[in-house]
Order: sequence, then structure tokens, then C-alpha cells
Amino acid sequence: MTTSPPSSQQRKQRAKLLRRLRKLAVATAVVAVLSYSYALAKNYGYCQAKYACDDYGRCVINWWPWPDCVATDATCKQSRVCRESAWCSAVSGACRLVDESDCAVLCEERGACSLAGKRCQVASSADCARSKICRDHGSCTKVNRICEVGSDADCRRGAACKEEGRCSFDQKLGGCRAARDAHCREARACSRDGRCKARDGSCVRKPHPAIAGIDEKNPWGICASGFDTCQVRSAAVCRHSFWCLQWGRCSYQSGAPVAGYANKWDGTATCVVGSSADCAQSNRCRHFGQCTAREGLCVAAADEDCAKAAICKDKRACSARDGQCVQRCDRSPQCRFDGRCARQDDKCVALTQTGCAASIGCRDDGLCTAHDGRCVAADRDCAASRDCKSHGACTAVEGVCEAASTEDCAGSAKCRDEGQCTHRRGSCRASSAADCRGSSGCRRYGACSLTSYGSCRVASSEDCRGAEACTKYGRCAWDNSACVRATK
Repeated sequence: MTTSPPSSQQRKQRAKLLRRLRKLAVATAVVAVLSYSYALAKNYGYCQAKYACDDYGRCVINWWPWPDCVATDATCKQSRVCRESAWCSAVSGACRLVDESDCAVLCEERGACSLAGKRCQVASSADCARSKICRDHGSCTKVNRICEVGSDADCRRGAACKEEGRCSFDQKLGGCRAARDAHCREARACSRDGRCKARDGSCVRKPHPAIAGIDEKNPWGICASGFDTCQVRSAAVCRHSFWCLQWGRCSYQSGAPVAGYANKWDGTATCVVGSSADCAQSNRCRHFGQCTAREGLCVAAADEDCAKAAICKDKRACSARDGQCVQRCDRSPQCRFDGRCARQDDKCVALTQTGCAASIGCRDDGLCTAHDGRCVAADRDCAASRDCKSHGACTAVEGVCEAASTEDCAGSAKCRDEGQCTHRRGSCRASSAADCRGSSGCRRYGACSLTSYGSCRVASSEDCRGAEACTKYGRCAWDNSACVRATK
């Protein structure tokens, strides 16, 4: 039986159908390209926005199969959800709480060091005692799974005791309060602001009822109606005023303007700096080293003044310069971290190879060569840096160390631990399942499967069963990109 050839009408219909299919295919391709471009443009800005990047760590664009903002371990650790909820590990492009190591931030801040029920919780008062909330507020005792103030001893450990005299535990209201004058006198509130008396749970200034014109509401020694019409009427007011305590203006001089303020106050202020003895008893001397009287002001005139002041201990500003205590560059954090150990044009800069080579920036990031007042990286510097060993940043590119080749990545800890052994788009990424299977993350945690954005993750129970997480700790089931114990 032979088949008759299609008629002219059938051929026309087929040709018409093919033309329609071609048009549909072209239209579909155009729509796909436009949609992809729109998604790319939208996510490019969105990934850098505060909500996506700062809050949730989704700062990186995943190009394939569709543009999207994804998180990495590095961006998760910088995000708000890591600081507040311990979601510090990247899982399937999002920040999640994976294991107890993610609790490190909450452990340091609030004492929540132990993982229980997929949450970081306070396990003991010892965790509280090591936390920042204990050092700052005296919350050093575990109460109902959180750190709270539990005793006078807790209050005395907090910064509020040293700063504000709040050294006594209030059992009724909770928290720390100022209950004794002795605590206020030992606190910085007394030496800094003259608040040396405990009243109503706080340190307040002691009134001087015997001296006219000075009280708690008017500690400056100026009558309450304003600076423009009122003047101090006796030397006793100056000696007991906040002006004397804070600025060294302890001497009385009738009708004399305060240096630097004559135009502002029309020459009506009469408490002035009379001598260096006035400056020596002021807070400006104790805290800022301004212990010498010059032209009606207290200034830092010698390194010895700065060396005795709190600013030298707190901020290492131990050298007198232009009437103020400033940091010595060779003893400053800029020198230690960035190699900026020499002073030039009133700022710390890097001028010598020795300063750069001794800095933490050289050790960690390869910034060991002095150039134009700062420390930059050369290839030999990068090869010896910690960042080369850990992240493959072994090649100098415009003065900084970066991963520039697969050879750089192959020798790094990121390759050994996370399988990120291939150079791609300026960083080290995992490019094959073999990279993942050869990593310690696969052997220990089951992160043996390759993701589309170049990292390794747990993708199945099969990944878990071959890992130490299963053989040593019994976490052999896969759940939400992590190995967990099987539920009964």
C-alpha cells in the first residue's frame, strides 16, 4: 500500500504551523532573557541592601540557574541573624544554626553557649560569668535559662559598678543600684561628674546648702536666671562648683571673662583658671592630662601629665602635643595592626618596612611592604601570610592578597576542609563532587555534595552514613542540609 503525497493544502498548513512554532519559540526565548535580565538587575541591588545583606547575610548573587541572593559562611557571620539568633552557617544559600560552634557569638554576648532544641541556651552560671552581659551589667547568674543579676557580687563585677556606683543587688526590683555612698565615691561618676552621694538608687551630687548660688539644680555656680545677667558672688562658689571639678576654673575674679568664651557669654563668668594647682585637681587633669594652666585654660604641657591620666591607659594617648594628649604612633593600635608607626602631618603613617613587617596585617593579610604611607602586599608577602594558607589568597593584586589561580586554592585550608579547590570569579570554589568528597568536611560532617554556587553541603542520608558524624556521634539521618539523629 502506497502513501499518497500530501496535497498542496496540507503543505501550506504544515508550513503555517511551523512558522507559528518558530514565532512562539522566539517569543519564549525573548521573555526568558528579559525575565532573567530583570531578575539579575533587581537582585544585584537587593543583595547589597541592608535587609538582605546586613540582616540575613544574603550578599552574594547566585547566577545559575536563576539570579538570586544567597548567603555564604563569611556573610552569615557578619549578619544580624548571626548576632541575634546564632544563624551563622550557610546552608542551601541561607543562614542557619547548624551546630554548637554557631553559638559562639551568643555565648560571648549573653552566655548562651549550648545548643538545645535547635536554640542556643544558657547551660550554667559559668557561661554567664564569661559573657559580656556579666562584664557590662552584672548579669552573671543563670536564672530560668537566661543570665540575670543574682547577688551583690554579680553587681560588683559589672561595669555599672565602676562607672556609676551601682554595686548593690535590688532583690525586689532586680538589677543593680547605688545604695552606699562608699560605692559612689569609688566610681568614676564621682571623679568625673561630682556625683558622690547615693540617693534613690543612683549617685547624685552632694548639695552645698551653706554656699549661696550653688545646689544640685545649679552645680555650675551660676544663678538660675541665666548667664547673661548673673555672676558668681564669692570664691567659695567657684571652689565648690562643677566648673572647678570639671574644668579647673576654681579661682574667683570679679568681672573676668573665661578664656575662649568672652564673646559667647559677654564676659559675665567669673570662675577662671588661676594656676596649675586649679588644673591639677580637675577631671580634665585626671582623665585627659590637662594639668598645666596656660592663658586661662588647662592644657597638656608635658608627657608626664599625660602618663598619669586615664586617657593614656584607656586609649594609649600618652604624649603631649598642642595642649592635648595624643597617641604615640609606635605604641598605637594603628602600628600594631596596620604598621602605621610613624607620625607625619599629624597622623600615623607607614614609612618603614620594619613597621609593616611587625604588624598583624602583615602576618594575617600579607601587607608587609611600605608604600605611600601604608602597608601593601607583594607576591612574596602573600605567600607567607595566614590568608594564603587559610583562603588561598597567595597572589598580590593591586596591593592586596587575592586567590588568583587554582594553584592558590589547592594549597589552602578551604580546599582541605571545605572542598573549595578551584579558582572561580576571584575566589576559591568547589567545582566538582570529587572536590567535596576529598574534603575533611565530607569525612567529618557529611558535606559531600556539590551545590550550584560552588560549595559543599549535606544532601542525603547517604552523605551522613559515611561521615564521622554518624560513626562517632550517631547523626546518620539527613534533615535540612545537616546530619541529625534519627527520630523514633
